[in-house]
This record gives sequence, structure tokens and C-alpha cells, in this order.
Amino acid sequence: MSSRAFRRLNRDADVIRISENAEEGKELEEEPEFISVACKKKTPAANPFALLNESDDAEDESEDKEEELNTLPSKVAKKPRKKKKRRKARVAKEEPEPEPRDSDQESGDEVDVAVREVNKLLGEVGKERRGEREEGEGEGEETESSPVPHSLLKVDRRFLNAENEMRRIFGSKVVRGDQVRQKAHRKVHLRPTVLATPKDTWPKIEKLGLTMQQDGVRDWCQYFHFEHSPAYQKIQLRFWEAVDTFDPNSIAAILHAHPYHVDSLLQMSEVSRLGEDIQMASELIERALCSFESSFHTLFNYTQANCRLDYSRAENRSFFLTLFRHLSYISRRGCHRTALEFCKLLLALNPEKDPLCALLIIDYCAVRGGEYRFLIDLFHAWEPHRNLSQLPNFAFSVPLAMFHSQNREEKEGEGGGETEANKRLQDALLMFPCLLPILLDKCGVTLDPAVTSHSLFTQPIEREPNGLKLLMKLYVERSHSLWKEPEVVIVIMHAQDSETALYIACQNWGYEKTLSTCFRGRCKQCCFV
Repeated sequence: MSSRAFRRLNRDADVIRISENAEEGKELEEEPEFISVACKKKTPAANPFALLNESDDAEDESEDKEEELNTLPSKVAKKPRKKKKRRKARVAKEEPEPEPRDSDQESGDEVDVAVREVNKLLGEVGKERRGEREEGEGEGEETESSPVPHSLLKVDRRFLNAENEMRRIFGSKVVRGDQVRQKAHRKVHLRPTVLATPKDTWPKIEKLGLTMQQDGVRDWCQYFHFEHSPAYQKIQLRFWEAVDTFDPNSIAAILHAHPYHVDSLLQMSEVSRLGEDIQMASELIERALCSFESSFHTLFNYTQANCRLDYSRAENRSFFLTLFRHLSYISRRGCHRTALEFCKLLLALNPEKDPLCALLIIDYCAVRGGEYRFLIDLFHAWEPHRNLSQLPNFAFSVPLAMFHSQNREEKEGEGGGETEANKRLQDALLMFPCLLPILLDKCGVTLDPAVTSHSLFTQPIEREPNGLKLLMKLYVERSHSLWKEPEVVIVIMHAQDSETALYIACQNWGYEKTLSTCFRGRCKQCCFV
């Protein structure tokens, strides 16, 4: 007979004895000793194979306990309350397994205590190592040549898709309808990418031999470069021969044989732009982006702003040009938030030299995209080392961003005054007085005769250096739409009145010579002019 069946028979016998004593009411004090002794004597020996059936035993024991609890109240209900309590105490004494349970709990408690002690030791060591790592990163950031915190140039992957921004602007139904019409012409299934969304009408992406290699790690930055395989170099030689012929059809033939040759895509995109086919030009640039992204190194994480490319290397220049043209096309479509992320990516690849002058575009994308705080933080971080206030676009865009940011905070009940924005705008007008008449004329605003006749604003722009003159014209041509809002026009008119009074006061105090020469030598200090 098995031990489980033996225990069940013993418990049935005990229940029968208790029920008989309850009916007869005799020998109440002697039975507990008999029952407890019987239970102690009949406890089976430990079976080494009982572990295999431990789960079944536990289920059976729970069933037996339920049967006992169901049978006892019905049979003992006739006795007084005192006897019920005594019999409940007997039933509690009859259970033979509390001692192993206590030992199990004690052993479990000991294991838990040991685990906690180990976790404490490991946690302290992890904290120490984490602190050392953070100190090392901080030292690396301090030794970095770029003074800008790399967190400002981090790219948010959620805003790299222009179609998502189009959905926010025009609604998901309009964009979804366009996508349904495109899916009707589906040919092949393409692997999804982040920088550009591949279309179903594109040919399948093939590897021509364009790869990326890592040069090394210096401070906290990782340096990479693109490489051309021998097969890709042969295609590149054919491309340069086709460029020398001045025939776009020769380049189109190379592109037909190799649909993802980067330089051919860039050149045909420029041909389409000159032919006023902007959609085809933008699509070719997106295809070039997909070709680059398929060849990225596994450690090239462009979202962390710690990956660098050298523009002086010929193989890397195509990637810079592709990013620059792509952000210009998506900005033309009105996706300024997406254009800002691509501008940050372009600037983060080489922030020290900025070969394509992304700083001349980032202010426009930030203001149009509503990222006013980012532009203000970038200005405060770069100003001590790069003299951004000497660039016309930053001198005027930063006060405009401060004005919009303060208006937004006032609507939320957290705003302050407009004193800082007005002061910055007055400084900009004092440094670039020739820009005001051109800007307001482009906006269609008529100046006051007292302002137009004042010598501060009547200085001809031709007297300025050629580099500064070009920067001022570029800013007015690109950003004049930002100053057409009525509240912005009121601010700039108030600032020009204050600036005129300041200039008159400076004339009276003999500072006219200082004002007229305040920005001489600016072109030597600025790295873009």
C-alpha cells in the first residue's frame, strides 16, 4: 500500500473517532493524547521517490482537508461552543506537516537573505563602475574640440519621415489616398529604411560595392568613411566619362544599368531640377539616401551625434550633398520639422568645419518647425566659441524665436516679459542696420519717413563687405516670410524706434565712430565668410 493511501486511511479513522466521541460525549480529555500519539506513531517514513509525486500529494491533501472541513462542522454542530473550540484545536494538532513547512520557510528566508546580500554587494560595485564610466564620459566631453553639448544635435528618428509630418499637416486621409494609388503599381517588396521611405515602384536595392569603414574612436566620437570597391570604381570611371560628354543621356544609361549608383542619382536629380521636375528630383535623392543607408556600418548610429565623417575625403562628399539636397526638398514641401532633423544630422557629421554651412539653414527650419527652445539653446551653447551673433541669420532669428517662445509660455500661463527679445533685436539692428530696409521692403511694410531719412538706416548695402552682403541677402530671401506676421511687424517697428533713439544718444556722446566700425573685422572672425 502506498504512503498516500495509508495517510488517507489514518485520517478517515481519526475523523470516525472524533465523530463517535462527539455523539457519546465521553472521555474528552483522554482522546487528544490518543489521537496525537496515534498520529505521531503512524506518520510514514520519508520516501525518496515522493518528490516525483509531490504535486499529486499536495492536490490530494488539499482535497482531504476540504473534506474534513466539510464533514466536521456537520457532525460537531450539536455540541456547545467550548467543545467546538477544543475540537478545532485537536484538528490543528492532528496536522503532521507544520514543522517541515516552518523549516521550508526558514530555508527560504535564509536564501532570500543571502540573495539580498549578494545584490547589495553587486549593486555597490555596479554603482561604482557606473560612476567611473560617467566620469570618463564627462572627461571625454570636456576634451572634445567642439564646445557644443552633443545632446543638442541628437536626431529624433520619429521625425525623420516626411510622410508623418504630411499626415499631421493635411490629415491622414489625404496621405493614405495617395499611398493607395501608389500601391496599385507595386512591383517588388523593398526593405524599409529610416532616412527615406522606399517606393514600391523602385527597383530592388543591390549592393554595388559602396561600404562604410570605421577609422577609430577619439574622445567620445567615432570616425567613419565610405569606401568604393574595385567594381564600384569602374562604374565611377564610366560616370566621369559620361559627365565629360555633357550628355544627360549617357548618365541615364549608367543609371539604367545601376539604379543605385549614388553620383549618377545626384547628377540626374540636378538635371530634373533644372527641368522643373521637382518631384522626380526629390525621388532620385531619396533613392540615393536608401543606397547610403543600406551600406552603413553597424556602429554608425547617426541619432547620437557622435559619428563623424570627413568632408575632405572624396567618397564622403556624396553623402553630405545628398543630405543637403534632401532637406531642401522636404523643406520646400512644408515639412520643416523633418528638415530640422536632417539639418541637425548634417551639422553633427562635422560640427567643427560645417562644410555645407548648415548653420545658415538651421535657424529657419527651427523657427518654421516651432522648435524655438532648441534654437535658443543652440545659440547660447555656440555663441562663446563661434560668434553666432555676428551672423545675420542668428542675429535676427534668435530674437524672433524668443518672441514666439514667450508668447507660447504666456498662453500656458508661464510667460514673462519680452525684454530679452527686444534687447536682442535692438542689438541686431545696431549691428546690421542695412538689413532692416531690405527686410521690410520684402515684407511689404512701409517705413516711417523719420526712419528712412536717418543716417543709421540709409547706409547703402554696397558699402558692406561682399561676404556680409551675401549673407544678408540670403537671409532676407529665405526668411522674409517669418516677419510678415502683424505682431512681429509691431515688435520690429518698436525696436527700430528704440534703436534710432539709442543711435542718436550715441552720436551725442561721440560714439558714432564706434557704431560705424562695430562689425569691421567680423568676416575674419566668422568661419563662414
